[in-house]
Amino acid sequence: MMWALGGVLLALLALVGSVAWQVDDWSRDLSTNWARTSPHAADPALQPLEVAASLGEVAERIEAFAR
Repeated sequence: MMWALGGVLLALLALVGSVAWQVDDWSRDLSTNWARTSPHAADPALQPLEVAASLGEVAERIEAFAR
């Protein structure tokens, strides 16, 4: 019985640890992020994506990918 309880606790600890390991910046990731994209942003990750498709096509592709 103790082995089973230990296994469950170990699995729970591993799950919590894996989530905690993925948090990049605790002060940013656990609060509201008001970042916005701008075509002139110095960081390319904050620049809007430019795609050669209509809004409907992009939405369909995202929905298909999510399935």
